[in-house]
Amino acid sequence: MLINDLKTFERYSNRKLKFTDLDDINYCKNKFWFKTYQYQDFDYQFNSWGFRGPEYDQYIGTPVNICLGDSFTLNMGGPIEHSWPSLLQKKYAIPCLNLGLNGAGNDTIRLVYDRACKLFDVQNTFVVYTFINRRLENKRFRSDLHEHQDNINHFEKHFIPNAYFNFIPHWCWTSEEMDYIFSKASYYLDTKEDFWDSKMPRGLVSKGCYQDKQGEDWCSYEEFIAGADPHPDVFTEEFGLRTNVFQLHNNRDGYHLDILANQKLADNLYSQTR
Repeated sequence: MLINDLKTFERYSNRKLKFTDLDDINYCKNKFWFKTYQYQDFDYQFNSWGFRGPEYDQYIGTPVNICLGDSFTLNMGGPIEHSWPSLLQKKYAIPCLNLGLNGAGNDTIRLVYDRACKLFDVQNTFVVYTFINRRLENKRFRSDLHEHQDNINHFEKHFIPNAYFNFIPHWCWTSEEMDYIFSKASYYLDTKEDFWDSKMPRGLVSKGCYQDKQGEDWCSYEEFIAGADPHPDVFTEEFGLRTNVFQLHNNRDGYHLDILANQKLADNLYSQTR
């Protein structure tokens, strides 16, 4: 078994789920985004190993690439076909196994790597590292706070040599952590701010931004979200509404990466092999 957290293994092994964790209307980051997200027809199909993929027994002892990470690798909030391992698969003739685990820390990622290398003929290892405070303690995933240097030491202890890697996106990190991460890897997302236009989902505009800009004859934010015609001032440089730029890269749950961002991540990882 590759998963050390027995609770996580029992939760996902041989399960088919329509919604899970943040990808649920009750727990998502933005209910409007969740309801109107363009990709709705997908399930979470977990194999007997507890991973989101086909049965991996067939690949034991054969050449494979392994893809390691947390829920960003599992692709929470979107179809498995939109995950970065699935997009990376298009560049290879051998299987790219998705070994992403929701809630996993970097120590768990290293543990899965060590065990996978004993089972498969691993050709390439791709990793998207997760929050550096996460730990595996007493066979449970924990996210307790730790001192920054302690986190760095823990991460470097479990860093996988000779793997191609990047990190989960910038909105997951403190500025202090970002300084360290930028010293280790390049980033792949264009995060410039954008102005809302009529082709964008209205949920990209926050209520606070709308009300801060709102003129006396504008419709209310609730009416705007429901589809009312926006006031012409919305499209001017003076009153233009800034979008939530993070949402532009998000899956249905409003937090994890969408297919376009995952494609950039897959391209970034593949470019490291050239």
